[in-house]
Amino acid sequence: MEFQPKRALDFACGTGRILQWLRGMIPETVGVDISIPMLEVARVRCPDSAVIAGDITTDPGLIGGQFDVITAFRFFLNAQPELQSEVLRSLRTLLRPRGLLIANFHLNPGSLTGSYLRVLRRIRRITDPQPMMTPRQACNLLLANGFEPISLRGYGYLLHRRKRLLLPRLSGWFERQLADWKLFPGVASNFIVVCRPRSSV
Repeated sequence: MEFQPKRALDFACGTGRILQWLRGMIPETVGVDISIPMLEVARVRCPDSAVIAGDITTDPGLIGGQFDVITAFRFFLNAQPELQSEVLRSLRTLLRPRGLLIANFHLNPGSLTGSYLRVLRRIRRITDPQPMMTPRQACNLLLANGFEPISLRGYGYLLHRRKRLLLPRLSGWFERQLADWKLFPGVASNFIVVCRPRSSV
């Protein structure tokens, strides 16, 4: 049976960048975040989506019902391990049994960018750890909190720094080709893990 999601939640939706993408494909979309200023931008960007302020880990009844798709982008590396687990357990209760969680992780230490940053921090003698996570670590985190990874997609293979990229059109084309080929997701700077709720936890 073809998967036809009717309701989607964008967790930690921020200014609504991912929520805007979801609303073009799924009839009912909801965004949730704790940042009021960011949500004000999201409401303008996504006027036909429900945008909710609050913390689902402390207020389980904040969002009513369950969802076919839940997205969580650029959140997990910014959260402490305890919060990562709390959020994943909360999201699992909001996801229907056959639903999908789409989780993004935005800095892989095994990528060119991750390796560059690790060397640079060592040269500069920066002792504070840079939040990073390998695909294996991400999958283990998801497994430990009630999800079964079913797909891994990498993107962002070239070295990315704060400075402007040289030849941006060529770089963009090359990045798209590498992402489409799906050959080396383990060395991409960014990756997405798609998972389902585990039947038994």
